[in-house]
Amino acid sequence: MHPGFFEAIGRLVGNEFVVSVWGAADDAVLARAQAMRHPECIRFCGETADPAAALSEANIFFYPLQPDHYGTAENALIEAMSLGLTPVVWGNPAERAIIRDGETGFVAHSIAECISLLQMLLLLPELRDRISRNAVRHVAENLTPTQSALEFMILWLGLVGEPEKHCDFRGVVGDIRPIGSWRPNACQAPLGCRRYGRLTSRRPKYAGAFRAYVCRRRLAATATAHGARRRR
Repeated sequence: MHPGFFEAIGRLVGNEFVVSVWGAADDAVLARAQAMRHPECIRFCGETADPAAALSEANIFFYPLQPDHYGTAENALIEAMSLGLTPVVWGNPAERAIIRDGETGFVAHSIAECISLLQMLLLLPELRDRISRNAVRHVAENLTPTQSALEFMILWLGLVGEPEKHCDFRGVVGDIRPIGSWRPNACQAPLGCRRYGRLTSRRPKYAGAFRAYVCRRRLAATATAHGARRRR
């Protein structure tokens, strides 16, 4: 999460909101929240196995990830949009590819802009509702698992039609000679392992990352993966 997360929350005007932070929070994150001007507006909720219930009381999804974030953070964003939360995100490539700025959410490029957008959404429930409806419709029409699978298949078919490319590993790393005798075994063929081909219908927990959600009465916010120790 962007280090300016708590700064943005702390500079909002008014006290008629609560920021619900979901996920694991280390001591550094807790200390940063306590140092805010109004720490009472932050509520750390821990992890949850039911994201839909966690998001149900919020109507703004504040998700300012750092520019060098990695992982599957976009899944949380799409999930929140599908449930009708209005997203406010940092202007990273993944977020810009998902959100239509001003139509299905808002993209900020500075902490000052985050503050302005959050303040506007808190004061204008009609705007929140309009963006919320747009976000739900956009996800339902364009960001479904079926659509994602189709787009992946199109990319895969395009690669299949290209000429084969061979990498000269020996030229890069040199000759690697094993010590003693060597013969292949199951441990040396992880790509063929069946476990990686199985699909699961279980919903993942919100582990290792905060989800911050903002609303008029309940501001939901999203903070960091393991706080200062790990950046997403």
